[in-house]
Amino acid sequence: MRFLILLICFALSVSPTYSYDKFEPAFLNSWKECFRFMAGYISVEDTDDSLFKLAAESSMDWYWLNPDEKSIVMVIKLETLKDHYSAIRGVQGNGLYYLFKPVKNGFHYLGRMDGNSYRWGTLNGKPRFTTQWHMSANESIETIYDWNGTSFSVTKSATVTYKTDGRRVQ
Repeated sequence: MRFLILLICFALSVSPTYSYDKFEPAFLNSWKECFRFMAGYISVEDTDDSLFKLAAESSMDWYWLNPDEKSIVMVIKLETLKDHYSAIRGVQGNGLYYLFKPVKNGFHYLGRMDGNSYRWGTLNGKPRFTTQWHMSANESIETIYDWNGTSFSVTKSATVTYKTDGRRVQ
């Protein structure tokens, strides 16, 4: 099954593992620049109307990156709705999440994650995200992104299999 999905992704030039791209730091001065930056990775026009639609239909979550310093990380899930599903993420909901840190004069780009869902947590006090990439009813790719002080990067990625009752196979 996994081979078939990878073959289909290759044929459609869609990769289920964006997360291994080389991280390139960026500083963006405004929300508009953030959405223009993200639109550069997807098929969205770079017009004010398109960027406004992208911002209006996307969602954002906030987490403490460092509570002592009062710094946060923003997770942006891009969406543009077409009928009853996301034209960006598709029916399965797989796609990119973008991570930014607001600072006094703008936003630092902290990386991106891929999947259709994610969990926030910490390990030994270090922030981390764990994403799931939907592959089938009983398989997904789980990827862990750990904070290295300047960005979130992949530290582990593995295929996870589930039993028919939904429990994870160890």
